[in-house]
Amino acid sequence: ATIVFLFVFCTTIVFFEVFLRTTEIMLPSYVYDNSELGRTHKPSALVSLVGAEGFYMGSINKFGYAGKSYDKEKSKNVFRIALIGDSYIEGFQIFARDNFGTYLEQKLNKTISKKIEVLNFGIGGVDLRGMYLRFEKLAKDYNPDMTLFFIKEEDLVKKDVLPTPDPFIINDSIGFN
Repeated sequence: ATIVFLFVFCTTIVFFEVFLRTTEIMLPSYVYDNSELGRTHKPSALVSLVGAEGFYMGSINKFGYAGKSYDKEKSKNVFRIALIGDSYIEGFQIFARDNFGTYLEQKLNKTISKKIEVLNFGIGGVDLRGMYLRFEKLAKDYNPDMTLFFIKEEDLVKKDVLPTPDPFIINDSIGFN
């Protein structure tokens, strides 16, 4: 009886795992803790997200950032913009076509003769320290011509336990103790 129970129990677990993955009702986490970056996206991960900010089903590109994937090497005729921020920039709460990075890239490519590539390095829940790490350890490798950081006051509060300098706002600039 014990062997039959164990067999039925294991078969049930495997069935539900396969069912939840194929229907995409419940997927493995699309983020993980990286020792250099902190919380970051898993490359090529599927995302099924329901939360206070909205609902999203999609994926992370093969390079581990949200949105269209661009190789680290860029063409000479390309002007590359890196977006760094929290969930507002990550944009999982809206359709990909309405995401700020997608919208910005489309508008600029219609008005500027040089090809524009916008790379979205936003990730939900990140603070200023996490944004800086994403720039230094990830975005910088893609050789952006311009990097835009999207920071709100709440991003100046530490969201993790690692020791970091305390940021503060002075007029239109950020300082550190």
